[in-house]
Amino acid sequence: MAEARGAYWDARLETIPRDELRQVQRAWLEWQLRRCWDGAPFYRARLEAAGIDPDDGVSFEQLAPLAPLTPAELVAEQAAHPPFGRLAVASPAAWRQVFPIGTDPRQRWRSVWTEADSYNVAAHAARLLWQCGVRPGDRVVSGFAPESASAAALRGGVTRLEAVLVVPPLGWLPARLDAFAPAALVAPALALSGSAAARASSASARPSCIGLLAGLGGLADPGARSALEAALCLRVFDCYGLQPAPPSEPLGLPIAAECEVRAGLHLVEDQYLVEVLDPDSGVPLADGDEGVLVVTTLTREATPLVRLWTGDRGRLDPSPCPCGRTTARLVGGVRPHAAPGAA
Repeated sequence: MAEARGAYWDARLETIPRDELRQVQRAWLEWQLRRCWDGAPFYRARLEAAGIDPDDGVSFEQLAPLAPLTPAELVAEQAAHPPFGRLAVASPAAWRQVFPIGTDPRQRWRSVWTEADSYNVAAHAARLLWQCGVRPGDRVVSGFAPESASAAALRGGVTRLEAVLVVPPLGWLPARLDAFAPAALVAPALALSGSAAARASSASARPSCIGLLAGLGGLADPGARSALEAALCLRVFDCYGLQPAPPSEPLGLPIAAECEVRAGLHLVEDQYLVEVLDPDSGVPLADGDEGVLVVTTLTREATPLVRLWTGDRGRLDPSPCPCGRTTARLVGGVRPHAAPGAA
């Protein structure tokens, strides 16, 4: 049976003082950059060009000269050095899963996971599901393609929660959601837009059913949220990462979601370093300022991402949430932006 956890899946990490959290992030950052320097020629060249040497120690401020990494560069690297480029750090013997990332077949890159990567993704997916209200034994309907990284993350999280994953057949409609008797629906927002949402409006009320929908940057508008909840007959929570916003769609895994307060999306900061950069100069911005989100995967073993330009605009609020969590939140919605130099 799953452990009784109360309000938090992992109270230590979700309520950790921010100065301690920054120490955790810095330790992971040093570990990751050392691995990239020693084991990935692609990253070593980028670090050397920025004047960053892990032997000199690493601080968050020292990352500023390191140019953000675009999804197009990942695609080009893997095309030049097939199949996975020179950015795979873990030994091939440790590789367990490979996922295509991106919706355009011509612009997809391949993400490799080790067993530890799968474990970590499942752990933080479970954390995000828990904070939205999913509990052991709940039926969770997946709206993602079964072979995608998003589906793998959700599957791992549901398993860790000891919940029940339901994968509907292709072409399912939200109006048929009642047939699955779910406690939660996890799906990309695009799958529920337009006529599909309209058809769902005739479904019977499901006040206890949670809709964890990715890519809903407009939920900062209470009216938009209320309209969506009325159409889908769900209590809607926004999440980020599972179905990233256009144009690049570079992540394919959950890194943030709302809690019951729904006052911003809590980031999994012990595993991801999220920076907000000025879209023109690339200079890091102060908390509360809106810019482009740049993500570093602190714990990823096989194919880490260092300062990935997500193509999404947002702002961070590091102040404590009324729910008691101390992790920074994405607030005010997330909107798409262009690649560097294309703004």
